Amino acid sequence: MSTIHREVRWEDGGVSSRAERLLSGPRGRRLCLELAMAADPAVCTAAFALGYQLDPGQGLSRVLVTFESDQDSSESGDEPAPTVAGLVSAVAALGATRVEPGLIQTPLQRSVDFARYWQEPDGEDRLAALPEVAAALLPLAAAVVESAEAAWWSHAFSTDQWLVQWQTSGGETIPQTPTSLTAWSEEPERPKRVRNANVHAIRTPT
Repeated sequence: MSTIHREVRWEDGGVSSRAERLLSGPRGRRLCLELAMAADPAVCTAAFALGYQLDPGQGLSRVLVTFESDQDSSESGDEPAPTVAGLVSAVAALGATRVEPGLIQTPLQRSVDFARYWQEPDGEDRLAALPEVAAALLPLAAAVVESAEAAWWSHAFSTDQWLVQWQTSGGETIPQTPTSLTAWSEEPERPKRVRNANVHAIRTPT
């Protein structure tokens, strides 16, 4: 499904508003999708099913398990499978509903929790990246950026920053990058027990 890899492009050729800027990135889109899912059970059901279909780990790292009775089996044909068009309609029906205080935190947390920078995006991220879905989320995105909870997102970064540094028991600062860590661990005078105990515990992937 090549459509899931298309980037969202707005008609004016650029990101001209805070809502469009929010939807221009995967985490912003996922935030709005999660918010829509929380607002409407029908959206939640459709997004879950469609997300599973689009997930690169479908049937492998992500398995859908369902349970049904004999009665459910006989009536299984009565309920059509969710479609992207149906999801878009359900999301559009939400409109620009005002985002009440306290509603953004959980969707925001879920958006961050499902970020996978080291591998392909999951099915829901791919679903939210479909142009028609992202366009349907625009009114909701506008409500998000206008909410009091999101006001601080546009504030300047604090100049108070923190850096965690590792030190040996003797007070020596351990380098932070993989290259410098390797050089540090291979120094002739470095005790073997320090090389084995500390370096491998903090070495970062290359």
